[in-house]
Amino acid sequence: MLFKSKEIKAKEVISKGIVAGLIQAAFIILVCLFVLSAGAIFPANSPFVILGLVALLILLVISVAVSAVIIFAIPAYLFFQKKYKEALSYIGSALIVLLLIFVVFVSLALIF
Repeated sequence: MLFKSKEIKAKEVISKGIVAGLIQAAFIILVCLFVLSAGAIFPANSPFVILGLVALLILLVISVAVSAVIIFAIPAYLFFQKKYKEALSYIGSALIVLLLIFVVFVSLALIF
């Protein structure tokens, strides 16, 4: 079960949203690390550069699917349970966490 009782507490929904935002940020960092190292796996001067492009596009599709599950699975469940406020709280808290992490990364990039 996603939630322990039929009554869903706002604090529980927000905390699950925060965790989803953190998981999403970690997933984004892993994908970025792979893309950065892909240059060594698929060099640009290779005659098989198309393989690197295909692999990158496949990674993009998989990444979008995983991200959709992380961010939208529980809100979709809550939405179909007619718990619209909880669904929006979950998505809102996840997106706020991602926005804060984005601001931290941009700030660090501007400082260094």
